[in-house]
Amino acid sequence: MSISNLLVPNNYHLFENSMTGPTGSTGPPGSSGKTGLTGPSGATGATGATGATGISGPTGLTGSTGPIGATGLTGLTGLTGLTGLTGLTGLTGPTGVTGVTGPTGATGLTGISGPTGHTGVTGVTGVTGASGPTGSLGGQGFSVWLTGNKSVLTGTNTIAAGWTTTNPTTTTVLGFNTGAFNTTTGIFICPTAGKWEFLVRVVWGASTSQTVRIARLLWTGVSTGSGEADGDMYIAPNDASNTYPSNRITSRLLLAIGDTVQLQVFQFSGGALNILQIDSGTMTGTSFSGIFIGT
Repeated sequence: MSISNLLVPNNYHLFENSMTGPTGSTGPPGSSGKTGLTGPSGATGATGATGATGISGPTGLTGSTGPIGATGLTGLTGLTGLTGLTGLTGLTGPTGVTGVTGPTGATGLTGISGPTGHTGVTGVTGVTGASGPTGSLGGQGFSVWLTGNKSVLTGTNTIAAGWTTTNPTTTTVLGFNTGAFNTTTGIFICPTAGKWEFLVRVVWGASTSQTVRIARLLWTGVSTGSGEADGDMYIAPNDASNTYPSNRITSRLLLAIGDTVQLQVFQFSGGALNILQIDSGTMTGTSFSGIFIGT
């Protein structure tokens, strides 16, 4: 039965093929019928045209960092570039403050001595310096003894001659002569101008007669003439105890080079008397010495 048969009363079939009348007013909708079974799907229609792109949605959260990939192979070393020009030397900065000196370290071991270097060329001789002051001339003079007993005639001035640097009584007291005293003639010739000191001891032989015995130094000066420099007179008593009398002289003279000094003795006992090399009583004898003591 068609739908038109359901909606149109039977008496209207007479007019199916007649002129259509006016449409009546629409009646109220009927209640919905049950949904029929779904028909089979029709063939897929052609894809429609792509619609316009919609507005971009908000960016999503950043995902977690992925694992680090394996290190790639090292690339080949590039060619070395040309050396640049040397820049100008900068100005020297000011010297900094000297720091506090640290404690001295322990002395290291002495190193092995190196080989001796070649001797250098001798340098030019420097200018000679000024002469220093002349030093003192010490050690000049003489100290001598008679070589034996010497006879002195009465009333006669006698030069004492014949001397030796050998001490006749002991080896601990030494004589000397630097060359200015003539041991044969007994004459001293001054070699150096200045002060000289002379010591004399004349020992006479025994005599019981009262007599004068004299010893003196004779100084013959180059510029001052001759004369007695110093002397000693001894008057022997007239008794038996008159044994080994002696004269002693100590004299300091200012001499010039070439001045001479000698010892002269004199007696007038009425006979000859000896001056002794050595006396048996005191083991001393006649001696003569002169020493340079300075300018």
